[in-house]
Amino acid sequence: MVAFALCANAENRYVPDGALIGGNQTFTCNATSGTNVSYTIACADQPSVLIQIELMANAAGAYTFTIPLQYSVDGSVYDNKQTKSISISFNGVTKQVICTNVPTYGCASLFIPYLTNATASINITNGILKVPTNWKSPAP
Repeated sequence: MVAFALCANAENRYVPDGALIGGNQTFTCNATSGTNVSYTIACADQPSVLIQIELMANAAGAYTFTIPLQYSVDGSVYDNKQTKSISISFNGVTKQVICTNVPTYGCASLFIPYLTNATASINITNGILKVPTNWKSPAP
């Protein structure tokens, strides 16, 4: 007699707890400068990771903010030659929030070495970076 087991082919989902490795990450970034942050995002076995960025500036006007992403297979050595980046353009002094889904390409973790503000006269006075860190399978 042959027995068969049926399994639902469900894609993993993530439950956001709003934290990077080390907790929620807040930052500031002056005009035409960068801020070293060294943030790591664990993303093993996930096809993509959601990144939420909240920004507030000190003056009205258009500004551009960039987040570089470096990929790692093992979580210890990061690719610094093929860096991807997220560029965000906003206008105004009210809090701006953007969520973007970043492909992981099968890597174990993503690394954000620094953040840059390309705007000549506007400072990022209140920034928060959030990602899901609790990866859970769907309920049966």
